[in-house]
Amino acid sequence: MNQNTNSLGETRHTFRPKMANIGAGAVIGLLLLFGGLAIAISFARAHHPVPQGIGDTIGNYVLIVLCGVIAPLCGIVLLVYMKRLASHRVDVHDNGFSYYYAGVTDICLWTDLEKINEVLTEEQLKVLKVPGAVIKNTDRSFIIRRKDGKDFDFTVNSIDSIPRLAKYLKQASAKFGILWERITQ
Repeated sequence: MNQNTNSLGETRHTFRPKMANIGAGAVIGLLLLFGGLAIAISFARAHHPVPQGIGDTIGNYVLIVLCGVIAPLCGIVLLVYMKRLASHRVDVHDNGFSYYYAGVTDICLWTDLEKINEVLTEEQLKVLKVPGAVIKNTDRSFIIRRKDGKDFDFTVNSIDSIPRLAKYLKQASAKFGILWERITQ
């Protein structure tokens, strides 16, 4: 559905990811990259005054591979994902929305939508110090399905202000007769 954004009408709001999420992901990616390499180098350079058995030697090599190869690769993957997430943007217009991700722009008119799924995920975190105490949280996200079968996912990690997006989606659902389904997990 490649159309010109002019057909969407006036821009009502632009949504971007939270910069705190991108910053945290970048820091973790850099720690995996450089921390893994530093730990692998320190294991490789370690001098053992007592001769090691074959099991200890194999264990050292496994740690060197995990820290020197696997952790930096995970760090690079996370950094690439953060770069893509940083360029992610959703512009809500009068007649639809434009979805920018990884250098690709999708234009979607409200009339092209088949269904809006509002997904509510119940999360519980047990408090260790207090028996029976839990911290409850409900995570809200949206999956928007276009009539051609393409899904657009909106989570608290991909865009800021899910409640504001919900307001625009509810208005579009009412105005254009888009099916709205609430899913609780």
